[in-house]
Amino acid sequence: MLHSVNISIVVAVAYKYFRNDLCKAQLLSFLLIANEEARELNQMMFNDSLLSFYILLCLYFVAMNRPIPGALCLTLGLSIKAGAILLIPGFFGWV
Repeated sequence: MLHSVNISIVVAVAYKYFRNDLCKAQLLSFLLIANEEARELNQMMFNDSLLSFYILLCLYFVAMNRPIPGALCLTLGLSIKAGAILLIPGFFGWV
C-alpha cells in the first residue's frame, strides 16, 4: 500500500514538473503503475519504503514551494535511516 502512495506522490511531482508537457507526466505515471518488478522490489525492502515515502513527500513540498513541511519530512526521513542525509545540500540550496 505504501508503494501506491509513493507512486501517487511521484505522479503529483511529475505533473507539477512537466506542467507544459503533460504527455511526459502521463507516460511516467503509466510506467510506474505498470511496472510489476518495482512492486516486488518494494515488498522485499524493510524500512526503505517508509524512507522513500518521506523523501518523496519532501520533494513534493519542495515542488509546491513549502519549505517548512518539506523540512519536517526530511527530518522524519533522517530519523528512519541516514541515507536521507544526501538530500540536505540540495534542500538547503533551495531554501
